[in-house]
Formats: sequence, C-alpha cells, structure tokens
Amino acid sequence: RSIYIRLLARWREDATVVAHFASAADAAERLDAVGLPRSAWLRAPRHLCEAERALASTALALGPDAVIDEFATALDEAAGVALARRVARFVRAQQWNGVVVATTRTDIELALAPDWRFSTAERGDFCRFEYDDEGAALAGGDDE
Repeated sequence: RSIYIRLLARWREDATVVAHFASAADAAERLDAVGLPRSAWLRAPRHLCEAERALASTALALGPDAVIDEFATALDEAAGVALARRVARFVRAQQWNGVVVATTRTDIELALAPDWRFSTAERGDFCRFEYDDEGAALAGGDDE
C-alpha cells in the first residue's frame, strides 16, 4: 500500500488540503514543491484524484526526518520522475539530511539522485554517491 493510502486516515474529511499544514506558507511551500496544482489546494482530500492525493500526501509527509515508503508508486513513470526531481530539489534546498525514501522503481531512484542507497536486491549493500551540479553521478557504488 502506498503512503498516500495510509495518510488518508490522517486527513480530516471536512478540511481542505491546505488546512492540514502548520500554516498557509508551509502548505504553499510544500504543495508547490511536489507540484500539486493550486486548483486542488482548497478541495477536501476525498475530492482529489488518486494522483493528486499522492502529491498532497507526499507534501504532508515531507519533513527533516521524513520516511516515505513506496514513494511515487501511485504515479505513472513521467509523473513519478517529475515528482522525484522536485522532491530531491526541495529536500536539498531545505538541507534536510534525514529524509529516507523507499522505492522499488529504478527511474525514481535515478531521479532522486540519493546521497546514499541501500539495495535489498544487491545483497543489502550500502553505497554512497556523489553528483555534479546537474545531478549526474560522479562516482558511486563504493561499498562503505
């Protein structure tokens, strides 16, 4: 089950998406970061389509020590990659070093350009990566 389904239990059915955040400024920053259309901000979560709920839930889950399981699984390839790039840019701009994102999708992993990677498919090895300014891997895959 993806994160947005688990988060739906935390949504107040009578409240707008924006009302679930600490402030309007916090909502705007996070909802913009994930690319949720502004037309959806003032709707109740139950009135959002599946992709919009996934974006809103990701925005709500984001924080300095967030753990997001099954990241972008509700989105098609193009939307998932776009979300991953936006979230990676936002998390780095906030200098949040404790964010953990779990995914089984290689396209999402590449778009996130993670500092660290743990692969259960590859003997559970930890790898550290370095990237250039465009996000291309300079070096990586070195077991630590």
